[in-house]
Amino acid sequence: METIEKIRAKRKIVRSASTKFVNKVKSFLKTFDSQNETHQEQLSEYLLNLDAKQIELQTLNKEVEVSSLSIHKHRGSRSSEISGAEIYSDFTPKLLRNLIPARCQMADTFQNGPIKILIGANFLVHTMTGEPVKINKNLLMLPTIFGRTLMGQLPYSQKGEMQLFFTSCEVVESDLERLWGLESFLLGDELTRGYAAENSLSDFGKEVKKKKGRYEVPLQWKTNGIKGNLSSNFDVAEKRFISLEKRFNRDELLFERYNSVMKEQLKQGIIEKCAENCFAGYVMSHREVIRENSSSTKTRVVYDVSSKQGNNLSLNECLISGENLNPILIDVILKFREHKIGFCGDIARAFLQIQVSEIDRN
Repeated sequence: METIEKIRAKRKIVRSASTKFVNKVKSFLKTFDSQNETHQEQLSEYLLNLDAKQIELQTLNKEVEVSSLSIHKHRGSRSSEISGAEIYSDFTPKLLRNLIPARCQMADTFQNGPIKILIGANFLVHTMTGEPVKINKNLLMLPTIFGRTLMGQLPYSQKGEMQLFFTSCEVVESDLERLWGLESFLLGDELTRGYAAENSLSDFGKEVKKKKGRYEVPLQWKTNGIKGNLSSNFDVAEKRFISLEKRFNRDELLFERYNSVMKEQLKQGIIEKCAENCFAGYVMSHREVIRENSSSTKTRVVYDVSSKQGNNLSLNECLISGENLNPILIDVILKFREHKIGFCGDIARAFLQIQVSEIDRN
């Protein structure tokens, strides 16, 4: 009961304020001049306030009606509440009539009634019998077969509520990662270099052999039995090779360069031909890497040991990555300050000069 009484009291205040506002507008309309731009702007402002008060009053009426129905339904009786703004029943048409020039007969009689027919804008142009006349910046008067009609927009505003939630949190992890990355660049990544360094490097040094002028090393497996878990990925390798063949058909120069590299590697013993039964195990797919600015090797053949089929293990996942033996970049740059003249060189296909032991080739 307390809630509905508060709503009714608020509605009473709004009604009183609305009545005073309507009387103010009525006084203004007595001296309204449709040719005066100042009067037109003032009228537009009045219409905005009028719409706002009408919406507010209608909202309060609905709240009173719903609350009243809820209370009387609980008591088993009926009640009728005022729903609507009676004071606005014919006020908006009066405002429009004051906007219309004198001695101008409109098709609309400005009487309340149901809408019987709607005409789309694509058909409205066919009903026009003359040029439109501009009444103000928002309204046009159109001569049609039905009579003179108003077209345009009256100023309208509607209050609404918007909720915005904003959460701000400071994440320092990314900043720390960048700081650590800079430190590892200057001082070297000691954690990575020390990972499994003693065991893997010690075993690797014992197993290195030199045959016919080339070093031979076995693959460094993570565990003794993990090699048996390396399943076949022949289907994946075959699909990639078919895709490579299609690129060869589209680019003849690529095929010639690729074929030349493979023949050269076969001649140097970097790769070798194998029997058909070797495809039962893990098969490394390969692809091209083009470097036109390279002076020695413009087309490189890269073997993909990360390739795998489904959820099976790849060769990379079965091998120890080992420590990083590459020199720190800062150390290399500082060496150029030790002497007046510095020399630098590059070994072509450095990693390809090391061959894999026969036990790990198939």
